[in-house]
Amino acid sequence: MPYGKLRVQVLATGFQTFGNDYAIDKPSMEITVRMKRPVGQYSIYEDHPEEKKDQPEPQKQPDKESKEKPQ
Repeated sequence: MPYGKLRVQVLATGFQTFGNDYAIDKPSMEITVRMKRPVGQYSIYEDHPEEKKDQPEPQKQPDKESKEKPQ
């Protein structure tokens, strides 16, 4: 294999696509590719109970001894 830049792309059914560029500067190199399983896609049309963006934050009750005026 000639020296220089090498682009490796791996497509495998059931895994995320892998791609990376490598600089080949030795007569022998070992490249290890670890494939990841795909993760679920995020949709704005599904409920996400872990996000509490629509719930109002609790308001602090003014302290009776405080001299601050309510806004």
